[in-house]
Amino acid sequence: MPLHRSHALAALALLALAAVALPATAPAAAGPPPEAVCGVCTDDAFGGTVEHSEAVVHIRDDGSANWTVHATVDERTARELRDAPAVRRDRVRGELTRRTVVDEVANLDTRVENRTLVATFTTADFADRGVGGVVVADGLFPSHEAASVTVHADRLAVHGPAGTAPTLVPDAATVQGDAIVWTGETGIGSETYLAFGADGGLVATGTSYLAVGMAIVGRSLPGVLSVALVPTLLFGAVLVGLFREGDRLGPDRTGDGLAARIGLAAGAATPLLLAAGVVLFLYGANTVRWGADPSAFAGLTLVSLVPQTLVAAGSAALFALWGDRISLDSYAWWVFPAAAGCWLVIVGATGPNRILGTWTTTVLLFLLLGAAHERGTLAALPVAVVALLAPTLAALPYFTPWARPAYTLVLWTVGTLVPGVALYALGRRESARPGLTESPETEETTAEAA
Repeated sequence: MPLHRSHALAALALLALAAVALPATAPAAAGPPPEAVCGVCTDDAFGGTVEHSEAVVHIRDDGSANWTVHATVDERTARELRDAPAVRRDRVRGELTRRTVVDEVANLDTRVENRTLVATFTTADFADRGVGGVVVADGLFPSHEAASVTVHADRLAVHGPAGTAPTLVPDAATVQGDAIVWTGETGIGSETYLAFGADGGLVATGTSYLAVGMAIVGRSLPGVLSVALVPTLLFGAVLVGLFREGDRLGPDRTGDGLAARIGLAAGAATPLLLAAGVVLFLYGANTVRWGADPSAFAGLTLVSLVPQTLVAAGSAALFALWGDRISLDSYAWWVFPAAAGCWLVIVGATGPNRILGTWTTTVLLFLLLGAAHERGTLAALPVAVVALLAPTLAALPYFTPWARPAYTLVLWTVGTLVPGVALYALGRRESARPGLTESPETEETTAEAA
């Protein structure tokens, strides 16, 4: 009995759901405990006697920060701290640097006013000057990259240098005057950037986002490049090969029915990837011998390739069924580089979720590449550049506390390039129709002939 269309759609939906859900079942190592912003403000500081606390941070022009902390303690603790200045100083220094974002303190001064401990000190490298003179502060990052950060103070206020205003404010904070303020105990994640500009206007805010983006790239780029180097080289080799020998995959060689063949092949590969991935994952997760973890991660990677394989199959099926309606030949040459540029902006702007975008949609760039290359090399070059950036985008989320090993990115690369070359050939075929819109190279050739 033939498979009903609704049954086929349901089966595909289940496969996609399994591909997304199964990686979440991977065992995750427990992360380190949260770190505090203010060590003397926590519930367990000074034997748990802190009743109320406030911390105020003033960023200086050189990027250092002056801190002023007020912590109200009970009468007994206040008396102990008041009567032993040397001991008080050592205890405060220990509390300030114990599981907090503060690694070292300088110019520490402490005193006790009634029942309130007052501590002032300086920390270095709290902020840097970014593009456009924007002050970008990453001083609230934890000392352990896998830890989260919690504001234990009843009030935490961070002021920029004199003459600046907050331009990038976390969701959990508010703006009060020239300060970014948190009230009450709240978590602020592990990578909380603050920014201060000359004013709070639209231009300064936009510049702040650019400055923070550049700071993020600069912070992670060395590690990203080390992970993405081999995948980028593989992408580059395939792209060079397509530019040199792509005519062999053109419409004269592919013949009719290419879309249907690609759809069938990708559809057949989907359950194979899923089955192989599940077997490898279960083997790795239930084996204590050497090589168990690589097997588990390789299995997860194969399963993670299922959505992109389905995207390739679905794209080919669309052309097989409605190729005449899609009519790639009716679009101007610049549409394909523009579409690749939009892909780069949308995927690149999704933060840690960009791994979902790159792992599921990069294969579509090769369809655009084929369509553009049929119009000419100048039309295809921008698309190729975007495709060459895909491994770097896919590698950026690897620098998180629960990152996968680097070899999984190589597996993703192979799993992307194989259907990608097929979609490149499909793009060339669908773009090579009698109504072809002329590319810049075609227009130049026509003008010379005239």
